Amino acid sequence: TRSAKAMAKPMRLSQANSYSAPRSLDTRAAARTSGAIIPMSRHRNARSQQVRPMLPPLPDVVLEPIVKLALAEDLGVAGDVTTDALIDPDTQGRWALRAREAGVVAGLDAGILAGAMIDPDLIFTIRAPDGARVKTGDTIMEIEGAARSMLMAERTMLNFIGRLSGIATLTSVYVD
Repeated sequence: TRSAKAMAKPMRLSQANSYSAPRSLDTRAAARTSGAIIPMSRHRNARSQQVRPMLPPLPDVVLEPIVKLALAEDLGVAGDVTTDALIDPDTQGRWALRAREAGVVAGLDAGILAGAMIDPDLIFTIRAPDGARVKTGDTIMEIEGAARSMLMAERTMLNFIGRLSGIATLTSVYVD
């Protein structure tokens, strides 16, 4: 498992898909239920304080066809002609993906895969993983690499992350 400290380190796609949710180390205070750790209260009649288990990320083999279709729709036959015409191929950049409003993060796996399919040398630093609650302006992810690659992938990345985060945020209203 990856610790919170390790999650802030930059990672390439091969490392990005190895994330699994941290598990509690104190087995005296937890009971296992189908792989999830649910803290048990000290008092029999106390309110439950459940920890919501995180599902493992979908494998790339499942995400890849969907991401390829989305990139093909966005780039079309000609690719990103505006980026090709205006951005020097050697230009490097750094970007931050920030929350426009409070919510729950989702879709990072698909977003990162979209960026990596355009340029495997892009570096993604996740600041708020899938399932994290963010406030307006919080940084979700930082990206470093070729400006042309990032501009070609950005719309597809934002579509996945924005749509799936919206669904996760609305779902959390009913779950909480």
